[in-house]
Amino acid sequence: MKEIALGFVAAIVTLIVILALRRRAVDRRVAFVRQYSFPYYILEKIKSQYPTIPASHFDLVAAALRQYFLIAHSARNKVVPMPSKVVDALWHEFILDTREYTRFCAGAFGCFFHHTPTASSTSSGAASLSLEETMILACTEEGINPKHPSRLPILFAIDEITQIPGGNVYKLPKSLGRRTRGSQWADSGCGGSACGGGGSDHGAEGSHSCGGDSGGGCGGD
Repeated sequence: MKEIALGFVAAIVTLIVILALRRRAVDRRVAFVRQYSFPYYILEKIKSQYPTIPASHFDLVAAALRQYFLIAHSARNKVVPMPSKVVDALWHEFILDTREYTRFCAGAFGCFFHHTPTASSTSSGAASLSLEETMILACTEEGINPKHPSRLPILFAIDEITQIPGGNVYKLPKSLGRRTRGSQWADSGCGGSACGGGGSDHGAEGSHSCGGDSGGGCGGD
């Protein structure tokens, strides 16, 4: 009986240690995303697609992409839709720099964080966040009260800030998390093809958003 009790205690201790190591690994990856500086030449490349964006707004676009990657961590195994067209364009340019993007993914997620269109997610049956759930996580990340948001998080505001043609524009919702329809706070952009990233990778260092699926929402491929 004593041996059984000792075995049970040992199993509990082992589980606690494993969970602590996983939490530490996730915290390390989140810190990597927060501290990462996107190469300036990648930011400049979106000028070819959106030449009207002033250089003073590059840092804001980068901050919105950083917020998207942080949301991916919070979403864990679920696919995250991309609400912004300009951020999606920056993500595309980032991926084209294969070596740097691979290095970023290794530090941020522990594996390659894929970008694919909605159709891939639909066919694979991957669980996806709704656009509203994504906004809730974006608000939480930015320190905005999602129940009564005072402003839009940067990921949802950036298209209007940069004034890109055909950008996704969102109204400020009175509240979130009450199953409100997206049409009540999205002026445009919700529909058509969309991009996202997510999935799962369960390794020795923990579970985190990563994989080859994508979610619905706003954004273009």
